[in-house]
Amino acid sequence: MTKIACACLVAFALGSAVFAQKEMKPWTEWTKKDVVKVLNDSAWGQTQLETQESSGSSGAVTSTAAPLNRDARQPAPGSISGSIKYFVRFFSAKPIRQAIVRKVQLEQPDVAAQRAEQSKAFIELASDQYIIIAVAAEVSDKKMGGGLAQAFSKAKVESLKNVIYLQRKDGKRVFLQEYAPPGNAEIGARFVFPRKLDGQPFITPDSGEVRFHAELGPDKQSKIDCRFKIADMMYNGTLEY
Repeated sequence: MTKIACACLVAFALGSAVFAQKEMKPWTEWTKKDVVKVLNDSAWGQTQLETQESSGSSGAVTSTAAPLNRDARQPAPGSISGSIKYFVRFFSAKPIRQAIVRKVQLEQPDVAAQRAEQSKAFIELASDQYIIIAVAAEVSDKKMGGGLAQAFSKAKVESLKNVIYLQRKDGKRVFLQEYAPPGNAEIGARFVFPRKLDGQPFITPDSGEVRFHAELGPDKQSKIDCRFKIADMMYNGTLEY
């Protein structure tokens, strides 16, 4: 059995709103904690946790002790045997790219110094035609990870375009236009959507929220579903997405 918990519940909503409403300090001053917050728990980046329970049947639990006839090397039925963390980010939003560069600056200062010009160009890259969602994954179970890696690497736009989309609060959707499998582990796979719908920006300050939905794998067993609050995506006076 698989259980999914998306980090867009009340606790997340309150946390991201506070983060967005504060005047953010310059990205070059972000600490490691700030970087993690922007990437994984902010207006532009969320984390979805998928856990898998051990299979098997068991009788009524009457004691905390394990049954004597169960192989102690195997997880008890119903216990968590593995997990996947999906990191869902608006790659086309400047704060996400700033966080990626800042992470390198903090962890590999020599490399960052050598790539200063490329990093600047990377951050300032404007995306006036596309909305790009990047999805990276962290896996605790090799079996789950193998299937996921295959799903990402073999995915094709033709098989994904009807099950991967962005949806506004009013129900209107834009569907996947391009797809790039994972290359850089930090960035992950990239899902590209048109920035306009019927000649108008798909996302505006009045859009309310935008939902990213994706189904991956031959049986669409990997499902990602996260919602982002548009009002929190203002950054230095600009709607960044």
